[in-house]
Amino acid sequence: MRKIYRRHRTGLVLLATVFASQTLLSGCSGSTGDAAPETLDKRRPLVTLLIKNGGFEADSAWTRSAPPGYARYADIDFDRRYAATGKRSGRISIRRHPGAGEEKILHAWSQKLLPGAAGHTVRFGGWVRVRGAPEVHLAVEYEPVIPLAGEKVVAEKITIDPLPRAAFRLFQKRVRIPAGARNIVFYAGLSSIGDVWFDNLFAFIDTTHAQQ
Repeated sequence: MRKIYRRHRTGLVLLATVFASQTLLSGCSGSTGDAAPETLDKRRPLVTLLIKNGGFEADSAWTRSAPPGYARYADIDFDRRYAATGKRSGRISIRRHPGAGEEKILHAWSQKLLPGAAGHTVRFGGWVRVRGAPEVHLAVEYEPVIPLAGEKVVAEKITIDPLPRAAFRLFQKRVRIPAGARNIVFYAGLSSIGDVWFDNLFAFIDTTHAQQ
């Protein structure tokens, strides 16, 4: 069946989505990872992140992007039961889906990237724990100066494979943000019934690859 992601009238973009964090620590390497995330707390910061509160330890920085009245069937909240590091993570749980027919609506934590990403390659990602949720998204979305293939909004996403494991796993990806791009947003979300926990989300300018 064809999957549809749409923009809600409140302005949130219901496409593939993403998230990020405050300081990236050494140890976050590879597309996915099973290394014990608690080792990250003992490493020194290597880069300046383009998002804040990626570990969800404070009640700031993130916006809950979801249709009005979502609390009747879903939760987007901080969680103290599971965390990759620290005491909290950002949880999204959907008990039933409000979309009609084949339509899927993204429910997400979102945050606009700090200035400086346009014209650079950005690495983004984070630690993800999935339970019964086949459609989990980490994504960076932006508006290019010139529409690409007719699209005014471009979303670069990470596909999260819902392996039946309780452990947090690391997912990350690089994306080239064109010069002049506007409204660059990190999303971490869910568009299917199930539960997902996000922690240590990050986005930073990747200086290890030549800028084009």
